[in-house]
Amino acid sequence: MEYLVEYETLAKFVDGLIAEKYPNRPAEETKDLREDSIRQLDDAIYEEIFGELTDQQVEDLTKLLNDPSTPAERFQDFFKSVGINLEQRAASAMRSFANKFLGGENDRPQ
Repeated sequence: MEYLVEYETLAKFVDGLIAEKYPNRPAEETKDLREDSIRQLDDAIYEEIFGELTDQQVEDLTKLLNDPSTPAERFQDFFKSVGINLEQRAASAMRSFANKFLGGENDRPQ
């Protein structure tokens, strides 16, 4: 599976949340929660970044993605032009996810 943010970055963030919510739990007991949470966090970041794009913006971005010669700076320019700060959006999604994870009603591992 491909992740919008590097898997290792997501995993470190989720590991910290799990350690805070379930202190002293062996990793074996939380491995399913960990993997599910990593996927959920990636989905939340994806939605935060791409969820408000118009159909035309999605089409324009798809053209950039499909052109292998598109430089990385062009993607940054695209998001800037549509008013999306990638770092702020990712940070916002991570804060929301952490608040929900730590304060929400999550099933605890058996």
